[in-house]
Amino acid sequence: MTMLGKLRRSWHAWEKRMRVQARVRGEFREIKDDWRRKMIDSFPLTPEQEHAIDDYFMQNVGIKIPYDWHREYSSLTGKFHKEYVPEFFYTAMLQFGLCDLDYAKVIDDKNYSTLLSCTGVSAPRTIVRCSNGCIIGPASGWMTAEEAIDALLLKDSFILKKTSESSWGKDVFLIKRKGVERNDLKKMILSLGPNWRAEEQIKACPEISALHPSSLNTFRVASYVLDGKAYADHAVLRIGIGHSHLDNAHSGGIFVGINQGRLRDHAFTEQGLRWERHPDSGIGFSEYFIPCFDRVLEAACKIQSFLAKCPFLDLDIALDENYNPVLMEINPLDGSAAWMLQMGNGEPMFDKERIPAILDLCRRFV
Repeated sequence: MTMLGKLRRSWHAWEKRMRVQARVRGEFREIKDDWRRKMIDSFPLTPEQEHAIDDYFMQNVGIKIPYDWHREYSSLTGKFHKEYVPEFFYTAMLQFGLCDLDYAKVIDDKNYSTLLSCTGVSAPRTIVRCSNGCIIGPASGWMTAEEAIDALLLKDSFILKKTSESSWGKDVFLIKRKGVERNDLKKMILSLGPNWRAEEQIKACPEISALHPSSLNTFRVASYVLDGKAYADHAVLRIGIGHSHLDNAHSGGIFVGINQGRLRDHAFTEQGLRWERHPDSGIGFSEYFIPCFDRVLEAACKIQSFLAKCPFLDLDIALDENYNPVLMEINPLDGSAAWMLQMGNGEPMFDKERIPAILDLCRRFV
């Protein structure tokens, strides 16, 4: 390697470390939000629990950590585990610190999710896509904006979404032909910028659809690579409420943990509100069974194996009407799986036996 190459490599390493530390500081600021403090204050730790956290993280990372994240994750289910992984470890160090950032920017673009069909996991069928202002139809033919609108207006319904630089369910629209005028659709497309996609609406399997028919209701899965093998240990099911077609927790949806296909006792909102039954369908969550859930975790492992340059991913996967997993979105730098999976399930987000090896990866950033 040339001297210039060595200098460039050292610069990139230093820059990434500084950006990791900035994200850590961001997580320490967010844990002070008023609504999070209420949840934290509702679950005081015993001296024995505090000692257990101290000993565990000193042994596996070499530092003592604040107890706030353990208290927050324990507050909803009342279940304490010293192995809970705080967000500043997961979001800043594991997801951001260990990934190839250039690679992450590409796979974060929802226009490329269909390329992962080579893994055997399908994605929603594209009607029209726009990448950097280039509009392409389903047969890979170039289209004008007016031709694209003509094609979309032939569909009874479809999903229109921004494909990059979007989050929290923003810029995702369910469009129905009877409810939209041509000029309104054109304005909506223009508002999304140069990167967007229109895709066919997925229908969920009957058991998931019954919970809330207006939304797709997807699984949020945390997948990861460790010692050359991909894993996906836990997931939550995200469910819409009211008339919303969105299931995203940041957009007012609720989430419930799932264990071997059976839902946990309660679903929660991001702010910690608790539901024993879905507020609209009235279906009780406790022991409600979702068939073929193992296919969701298997699909996550297949995708993660293919995208191993980002070794920690948040994946959104649907289970369609034929009980086949459908990849809806890849989130290489989202980080929300940390709080959502641990609060929804009342368990650490990773298999307990593998957490020491995972935490050891954080040592380079502490």
